[in-house]
Amino acid sequence: MEQKNGVKKLSRQLLDTIQQFNCYDRLTRSFGTDHVLFLSEIHLIDYIGSHRDCYISEIARELQVTKGAISQMVKKLERKGYLIKAVDTGNKTRMVVRLSAKGQIAFDGHCRYHNRLDRDLANALQDFTDEETAAVCQFLKRMEEQWKQHSD
Repeated sequence: MEQKNGVKKLSRQLLDTIQQFNCYDRLTRSFGTDHVLFLSEIHLIDYIGSHRDCYISEIARELQVTKGAISQMVKKLERKGYLIKAVDTGNKTRMVVRLSAKGQIAFDGHCRYHNRLDRDLANALQDFTDEETAAVCQFLKRMEEQWKQHSD
């Protein structure tokens, strides 16, 4: 009976934590620019910022998204001023995708956001042993796998 109550408490706490994270996460979506960015947009900006002079096909392959979807998102972010397409100097038939100055601001803001999350996590785990930290990580990984099965 005690195990069942413990699971219920943990389930409630996990949902409360996810809800609070979602509220926190929503506050930072502009990443220092004048637009609110969707997760897919900031992840594309992050990829391009981490991989200089990349191609649409390369991005699509790495992010496991269609070339058409990446092309559309690149066009959208180019219109918003985050990305620049340029002719590849080594192969005049291909276009490279780069961050604009505004894209670099969003990329840097996204890096600061992840650094802040890492600090928050380190603070929350500061009194945990390595074994306890590993158990938390294992638990979260199992939950991710469970929820992934439900969404497939």
